[in-house]
Amino acid sequence: MIVGCLSYGTLKENFYQGAPAHIKRKLATRLHIFNPNPNLAVRGDAKILSNWLETIRQARNMTAHHDRFWNETSTRIAPKLPKHRSGSHAKDWWGNDWDIFRRSSGPAVFLTMENYLTSRIDGPAWTEKFISLMDRYPQIPKSDMGFPDGWRMSPLWRVDGSVH
Repeated sequence: MIVGCLSYGTLKENFYQGAPAHIKRKLATRLHIFNPNPNLAVRGDAKILSNWLETIRQARNMTAHHDRFWNETSTRIAPKLPKHRSGSHAKDWWGNDWDIFRRSSGPAVFLTMENYLTSRIDGPAWTEKFISLMDRYPQIPKSDMGFPDGWRMSPLWRVDGSVH
């Protein structure tokens, strides 16, 4: 009940920022937001998760106040991405899936982050709805939103291994 009465910023500030580090790491791990540390007890990347929560807050405020979002290029909605890894450390490193978006500007990276999080919480429903929405409006230039060529083939946008 109380969660329905709090603003997102208040919720983030009081419940996430005030949480102990091990709880933040556990939440990050549950959402598959990892750092390179092989120790499972500290593998969740709380710094990236914290940045992502702040980015969501910024995007929420933009849309709530009717700011332009679809081709926004400010860093307010640019989430921090996991580092690229190479060599023997690259195999199965989730951060390398983000490489196609490293040079993107606009909401594409934010929307990909949103998709990444919601797919871990709620399965592919959000992904499928977003892809359907993009297909309904082919006249909207995806490149103006920051989507690179081939973005649908990225593992970050696949549903059950399929490409949309």
